[in-house]
Amino acid sequence: MSLLQRAAIFIAQPAISSLSETAQEIAERTRGYWGVENKVYYVQDVTQGEDASRIRTTPLTQVFVLASNFSLNLYRDNIFKNMAQAQRLCSFGLDIPKRLFRMK
Repeated sequence: MSLLQRAAIFIAQPAISSLSETAQEIAERTRGYWGVENKVYYVQDVTQGEDASRIRTTPLTQVFVLASNFSLNLYRDNIFKNMAQAQRLCSFGLDIPKRLFRMK
């Protein structure tokens, strides 16, 4: 074992032993992070095609993300649990988007 490896072990040991959280708390925090990842980023990437977008100009990318987040929040706030289904249904006509905006 080299001197560098021994130093790394020596430095890492107090950090590992000084953890104040239990394994259950660490697991809950990790699941919470992945819940956000799956609820927001995965939907933006896959359902709304954010990664495949060819928009590269700075103000347009911000407008696209703002519109994307706005539509996802509208879908979630109303009747939809499945964002892909919501996007498909809202793209068929104006009936559902008018209901979302409470228009006559």
